[in-house]
Amino acid sequence: MRRFIVGGTLVLVGAIFIILVLAQNLFRVGTDFEEMTDGFRPVMNTETLDAYQEGVNGIAAAGDELSNQVVPALAIGMGMSPEQVGGLLEQQYPATAQGMAAIPQLSAEFNGIIGLLQSQQANFESADSIPTGDLPAQTVPWSLFILGIIALVLGAVALRGKVRLVSMFSLIVGVLALITLLSVNLLSKATDADDMNSALKPAYTSETVTGAQAGLEVLAAMGEEMTTKTIPGLAEGLGISTEEMMDLLSAYPNTAQVLSTLDESMASFTTLIDVFDQNLENYETIKPVDLSTLVWVVAAGALVMAAIGAFGVFWKITR
Repeated sequence: MRRFIVGGTLVLVGAIFIILVLAQNLFRVGTDFEEMTDGFRPVMNTETLDAYQEGVNGIAAAGDELSNQVVPALAIGMGMSPEQVGGLLEQQYPATAQGMAAIPQLSAEFNGIIGLLQSQQANFESADSIPTGDLPAQTVPWSLFILGIIALVLGAVALRGKVRLVSMFSLIVGVLALITLLSVNLLSKATDADDMNSALKPAYTSETVTGAQAGLEVLAAMGEEMTTKTIPGLAEGLGISTEEMMDLLSAYPNTAQVLSTLDESMASFTTLIDVFDQNLENYETIKPVDLSTLVWVVAAGALVMAAIGAFGVFWKITR
């Protein structure tokens, strides 16, 4: 009877572990999770996120300055109304007009993305250390799979009659597994990863990525046209040189700053959106998985292994 209880329980635990790994596609999840954290690690630090925030704020301030200060000033200099200058921009410099009109919405969208990343910094740092800072996430499914194999083998050996030896091994393996889970704080890390996963769900979609890429293209086209066509053309309309026009624009610090750093800013934001784009498939793999529940299952299985091992040893001593 004892060998059937011990052996059958261990076989069941081992089967559950192996089925869990395969049914939840944990080998793929581990690989994709590792690729995703590797991709986001360079942008998920305070310095980088603050730089993104400063860039978005600068573009928003420049858009406001262009619409509410630069255009009215141009209107006065050209003897036109602000509405006429706006019409002129739409007709002759459509990319500039489109960019100016799009800046408020684009700034709000990028503020949302950056704010989301800032709010998830702590969760990311915790999830990025699964199972530890030195071991890759792929260690987790392999460890669970191997633990399942060990439980199956021990169960099979117990069913053949070597109950006491199996029970001792089962007790040791179960206790070691529990100690490992506690020592690496895996449940807390998995919970943080789930919280981050949940927070990303509304925003991390193909539509968000596509919209952000389109927004960057609008801003890039605006910057290109302003530099090569709009500023020289408006300078001609004012009867001044392009250099003098640039000197006039220097009186508007936000606009001047953005114009001088737009290429650098676009490259930086493109890098950020590329990280989202390149890891979208990885996120789709990870999104359905509840990591904290998996850890609880592993902990329960390890506890059962330790308990059934203690049961086998205790039964032998008392008989």
